[in-house]
Amino acid sequence: MRKSLDQGFDNGRVTIRARMTRDMVADVVVDCARPRGVASTLLRFAPAEIPAIAGRLFALCGQSQAIAARHAIAAALGRTVEANAMDLRRLAAERLSEHLRSCLIGWSRAAPLNALELAAARQALAILQRVLADQLDGLQDIDAHMAALGVGAAAPADTAWSARLIAAARDDAFPDISPDALSPADDAAVIDALARSGDSFVARPSLPGRRPETGAYARAIARGADLPGSGFSRRMAARLIEMAEARDLLLGRAVASLPWISSGMIENGGYAAVETPRGRLYHVVWRNVDNALARYLILAPTEWNFAADGPFAHLAAQARLPADRATDSLARLAALFDPCVACETRVDEAQHA
Repeated sequence: MRKSLDQGFDNGRVTIRARMTRDMVADVVVDCARPRGVASTLLRFAPAEIPAIAGRLFALCGQSQAIAARHAIAAALGRTVEANAMDLRRLAAERLSEHLRSCLIGWSRAAPLNALELAAARQALAILQRVLADQLDGLQDIDAHMAALGVGAAAPADTAWSARLIAAARDDAFPDISPDALSPADDAAVIDALARSGDSFVARPSLPGRRPETGAYARAIARGADLPGSGFSRRMAARLIEMAEARDLLLGRAVASLPWISSGMIENGGYAAVETPRGRLYHVVWRNVDNALARYLILAPTEWNFAADGPFAHLAAQARLPADRATDSLARLAALFDPCVACETRVDEAQHA
C-alpha cells in the first residue's frame, strides 16, 4: 500500500543558499519544496481508512499525522472526538523519539556519545518504538536510559551528554531573536487562509505583519520557560526540556501543560491542529453537497519555519560568520529548526567588481 501511495511523490527538500560578503551573510534564499498533492490523494480512501494511511505515508511524525487526520475527519463529519490517553501517550512517545533521534543525527559530530550513552539511546528508541505500537512492556526502563543521557536532570554534570549538547550548540554569530510563536490563537486565521487560497497557502504560509515560528523553542518561549544560555544553546535546551516532559508524561508523572490537540467544526468541514515534535500541524477537511469528503489540505510546521521570509531565513540573514564555518553553522541552525525533509546548505562568496 505504501509503495503505491508513494509513487509519483517527491520526498521534498529544503535548500538553503547563502551568499557571503567578507565575514557576513549578504543574503539567504530558502526554498522549501515539500511533497504536494498528498492530502488530496487521501480522498481516494474511505474516511475510516485515512488516519492509518496518513500515519504510514509520512516518514516523520506519522503518529501526529494519523491523529490529526482522525480528529479533522470526525469534525468534518459532525462528530466530536476528545483527545484520549492513547493519543497523548503516542504523541509523547513520538515527541521524545523524534527529538532524541534528531539530536543523535544532527549533533553526533559536535557532541559524540560514549559507549554507555549510545547503548542507552538505542535502548530508549527501541522502547519508544514499542510504545508507538501500543506495547508498553519495559516502558519503566525509559527513565534509566534518559538519566544515562543526562536528560531531565535538575543540574546535569558538565560531562553528561545533555550538557555537552548545550555546550556544542553555542554560536555567538547569530542574534538572539525571540520567536513569534504560532499558537492556537492563530488557528482561525490559518484555516481561513487555507479555505481561501488552498495549496498556494500551504506552499507559502504567512500571516499579515508576522513571521511565525513553531516547534520546541517557540513553544518554550510562549509558555515562559526558563532556558539557559543564549541563541543556539537556548534552542537546544528547549528540545531537551520537551524530552524530559514527554518522558514524565509517558511514566504518568505529569499531565500535558498545554493542549497538544485542538479540533473543531468549520463551515462545511472540520480541522485539527496537533503539536508535533517539529511544530503545529494542520489537517483541514471539507465536505461536498452530498456530505462526502471533497477537499483535504495539510499544512506542516516546516512550511512556516523555512518560508522564504520565515524565521530561519530571517535569523540566518543576520549572522556574522567567517566563510570557513558558514556552511557548518547554517546547517546546525537548520538542524535545530528540524525540517521534516532533507536539507541542503550551499554557501557562496559574493563576487566583487
